[in-house]
Amino acid sequence: MLSDSKIGPELLQSLGAGLKSLGDNTSKLSDITNASVATNDYVKGVNAATKSVGEMSAVYAKATQSMGALQSSFRGYENL
Repeated sequence: MLSDSKIGPELLQSLGAGLKSLGDNTSKLSDITNASVATNDYVKGVNAATKSVGEMSAVYAKATQSMGALQSSFRGYENL
């Protein structure tokens, strides 16, 4: 029956090699997926850090403005 179907050792070896290749490629796809997830997490972290720096800059600008106003309000009291 196998000989009538032309299923021989070469075909079985080829099938085995094909399945091994499929397994290797599937493993590589998994690695790519993991790298993609890590990259997305990194981008989210950078975006959060950028937002925090922007907020800190705004707070620093307000503090500088307040210090300037405070300094102006004390002018004239220096000689007391």
